[in-house]
Amino acid sequence: MGRLHRLRTIPLQKSVPFLKEPAFDINRPCDLTLEFTKPACASSQLVGGKGTQLALLTQLDGKFIVPRGFCLTVAAYRHHLKDNKHLRDAVEELENVAYKRKEGDIHEMSKAIVESFNKTQLTPELERAVLKQLSELFGDEWSEKTFAVRSSAVGRI
Repeated sequence: MGRLHRLRTIPLQKSVPFLKEPAFDINRPCDLTLEFTKPACASSQLVGGKGTQLALLTQLDGKFIVPRGFCLTVAAYRHHLKDNKHLRDAVEELENVAYKRKEGDIHEMSKAIVESFNKTQLTPELERAVLKQLSELFGDEWSEKTFAVRSSAVGRI
């Protein structure tokens, strides 16, 4: 069986298996980091959309080439906010404007929050979790590698 292309039959390619996101309770305690290979990393409620897609592709056993990697989880985000009151207050203020409970320029507030996040140092616990994950994935050579860092949104948390 195939499809016709310029009077020549081209065999149909085998389709990729249907990928299903696992259900995880986001209120249950969760690690601060999750490797792409961990089943929980395939939950967009724990790691966001981009992280979930990378995890699902990784778990297809060789069908796609996905570099080794990991995600910081929603638990890491919550931990970071808990230990940085200025960020927590800024996010709350942004939510008030976004949900029209208060007037404000959402674009300017968003830019200011991004700057604040970029200037805020990770807590020692988060830094240890990231360094541990890097060491587990790449050994002592992790400090000589270059990494892609992406943000990945989840639903309102």
